[in-house]
Amino acid sequence: MIQFALLTLFAVVFKLLATQYYTILAAVTAAALFFFRYLVSDAQREKIDAFLLSFGVLNYALANRDPSYFEQLLLVFCVLPSVEKIRAIGKLIKAEGTCLLLLAYILWSHVWSAHAAMTLIGLLMSIICAGFLCGYIVTFQGNWQRILYHLLFVLSVLLVSSVLVGAMGHAMIGRTFAGVTFHRNQFGFLLGLLILFSLFLIRERLSWPPLITLVSGIAFLAYIDSKSAIISIVVTAALWLIVSSKWWWIWSTLALAGVLAFVLTLPSPKLEYFAARMGRDPTLTDRTIIWADSIKLLREQPVTGFGYNAVWSAFENRLSQYPNAPGPKYAHPFNVWLEWGLQLGIGGMLLYLVFLGAIVVRALALYRAGTDARICWQPVCVLVFVEIYNLANVSSVPLNRFGFFVLAVTSMCLFVRLHCEDDGVVDQQHLRTQACFKMVSDP
Repeated sequence: MIQFALLTLFAVVFKLLATQYYTILAAVTAAALFFFRYLVSDAQREKIDAFLLSFGVLNYALANRDPSYFEQLLLVFCVLPSVEKIRAIGKLIKAEGTCLLLLAYILWSHVWSAHAAMTLIGLLMSIICAGFLCGYIVTFQGNWQRILYHLLFVLSVLLVSSVLVGAMGHAMIGRTFAGVTFHRNQFGFLLGLLILFSLFLIRERLSWPPLITLVSGIAFLAYIDSKSAIISIVVTAALWLIVSSKWWWIWSTLALAGVLAFVLTLPSPKLEYFAARMGRDPTLTDRTIIWADSIKLLREQPVTGFGYNAVWSAFENRLSQYPNAPGPKYAHPFNVWLEWGLQLGIGGMLLYLVFLGAIVVRALALYRAGTDARICWQPVCVLVFVEIYNLANVSSVPLNRFGFFVLAVTSMCLFVRLHCEDDGVVDQQHLRTQACFKMVSDP
């Protein structure tokens, strides 16, 4: 409870101080705890380790917005190093490969970047995030079920802290409730993850904590009315219900009938009719205009794009010729595939497709190896949720966005289960995983 209370306090302070002051406070706190842990007993050190790990995930989620990168600098203090852990992280990065491949391509994009300095800054932040990501996986030994509990714990902190800032009168952005985040869609994305993880855990074992988070998440998501998050979680929840049920063929038939009824009752397949049915304006809040201008720009450099983190740079806005395209006003094109294209071109989009494909391939390999089908379908459902949300938003590029973190954690957990449990990549002898997070128990 102490850890939960401290994390909630920091989440509230994040909203009250905003990033200009909070980033300094959080980094100083993480650094102070990092060094203080060497002065205390083993039992106290374990508690500090657990707090810093959760603190890193919390700040990763909170910093998931444009165009700031520097909140993630504190992550260097949040996965505490040891010789064994550094060795295991190195082996994992090298063996798993997909994240390393993306980082290598980003480094190469420096050659053609529209703003080389911004590309290098983005690469530095992405390397820090990748290091934290791999350290996170090593800490939990790639145990997907334990990671689910941990992520649900952190997302619950965000939910409770949002209630508190709402009671204090600081949760509204314009006319919408954004909780401790700075946009309702970001808050909706986090709520969608909370709902999805709760569904996973309830299906394994019905208990009060995930049931409470499920009901609370649904209530808040309905209240903030983030259409992107609502559509994403409804589709993904329906998919999970179908694949995890013994009567999957009945549910799949009903789902197909519902989709057909929705499509057939539309006056036309045009996007504006779909938007009207979803309660949105025909341009999806100007998204269709931004997409059109972004596609025009992408045609100028389709192969390479304009360089990682260089497209919407405030120092060289290559999009100013298009009045509605992403730039200082929008910061991204509201579509992850357009964002990958604008930053890294066709090559970047193909690499992202490889990254996503690895999740599906690894899930299928586990299924063929005899793993419970529900365990194999959970990563696929995570991918579906993130990518549906990404059709009208951006949550997984740059690499320091929380959507990428969740996808990469999912992919690496699959890889560890398939390849690394007994070959020393994740060292069972030296890494004290039980000490890293005592707030939850193994399911």
